[in-house]
Amino acid sequence: MVAEPKPEPFITIELFDLVRSLEGVIHKPSSIHDELKEMKHWLKVELNDRDDWKKPFYYMDGEKGDQWFRLSSYQRDLYEVLDQEPLSKGGVYAGDRIFAIDIDDVIDPVTLVLKEPKILDLINYLKAPVYLSSSGKGIHILGKFQEGVVVDAPSFNLSYRETEGKTGQFLGGNYPNFVAFTGVVVPPYDFPGFPAVNQEEWEWIREFLWSEETRQQYREPSEPETLANPVPEPQTRALRESEPNNEPFGIKWKPNYRTHVKNMMYGVDEPTGNVDTSISGWVFNWIKTYIRGAEEPTCGGAVELSIRAEGYRLKKQRPGIKQRTNKPEKWHQGNATNAWLELADSGELVVLGKGEKIGKTSAEDQLLQAVKHAQSVKMKPSTEKIFLQIVASASGRDRYKLTNRKIAEVTGLNARTVKRAKAELAQHDCLKIEGRKYILRLDNQCSPTISE
Repeated sequence: MVAEPKPEPFITIELFDLVRSLEGVIHKPSSIHDELKEMKHWLKVELNDRDDWKKPFYYMDGEKGDQWFRLSSYQRDLYEVLDQEPLSKGGVYAGDRIFAIDIDDVIDPVTLVLKEPKILDLINYLKAPVYLSSSGKGIHILGKFQEGVVVDAPSFNLSYRETEGKTGQFLGGNYPNFVAFTGVVVPPYDFPGFPAVNQEEWEWIREFLWSEETRQQYREPSEPETLANPVPEPQTRALRESEPNNEPFGIKWKPNYRTHVKNMMYGVDEPTGNVDTSISGWVFNWIKTYIRGAEEPTCGGAVELSIRAEGYRLKKQRPGIKQRTNKPEKWHQGNATNAWLELADSGELVVLGKGEKIGKTSAEDQLLQAVKHAQSVKMKPSTEKIFLQIVASASGRDRYKLTNRKIAEVTGLNARTVKRAKAELAQHDCLKIEGRKYILRLDNQCSPTISE
């Protein structure tokens, strides 16, 4: 009887050791395809509560931020992100047309043999570079969709697997998410290029990655949509029998929060960083979401939301464990106060000064409008930087005050440059400047004449 040949290792021990030693650093960024490097889909990464380099964050007004719903507004190109502290560390935001297939636990950590040979069919079909995950046991395949492709991934989690083990996740499309990217490519699967998937190819990938049972299900995306060109949704998910056909807790939510809060209600794709899974933690996260996402949040409304959210979770306690009882109203009042204070301390909650006014346009949309405007007119680089900083510092206000010193401090430019830029910006109809006072009129069309 002839013994079957031993399978060859999928990766070398050197690659396995390398990827596990990176600690958030992207290996050989120069080898990444230019198109992917230049796309503004990159974010910083830091340790999460499990000591894995998988928690995304970004810089806003020179300060570090990690609010999940803002991730898609503060991406940069690769080299800009790598130059930020901590140096050389980063990851990819899979959303809009960018996608990543995160395949978990398919490499044996001892023999380094591929435990799920079926994925070779996917690799050879896509002809996309295969990158190792930070554990050394999984792989990431990145690509993009051609314009007009209808992406209807039936589930965040994959179900292609024939052997035991974790399956992985689909990141992007109708499930935007962050990818902890290593840059360590697996030879001989270092295909050149960055594949653009068309509708027919997506149908093949969809058939491959999900079982028939999973493909019959469909969920809406979990993150509030802030991208300029969202992927079109092919259909609307039908409500389950137990799902109310109204907005969660009877609150009128901002349009870009409605999908997010519905998914929070039913435990779908909770945000990264929401590590407190206790009832108290869940309720506190709901209060902060109410303050951010309700159309007209009030202190009384936050207390009422705290009480209702607690009641909702108490009804769902599993039998057989110690049952928590309702907290008194005083506890809910303190809970709401702490949420307001936390958001104010982080700078996320804007406290209005005398003469300042919150506008109808969200902070994220204000910044998108400003970027589009800066790209459509002739503007000096330093002026563009100051213009975008003025809009970013508005944080949703359309009338507020900001000193020249603060602008210079945040942008790293000198006071003289700030004054010159303000004189240039005074020619724009979309921004009125009255000394330290700024009035944003970003809906206005303007074609200023800029002197050289």
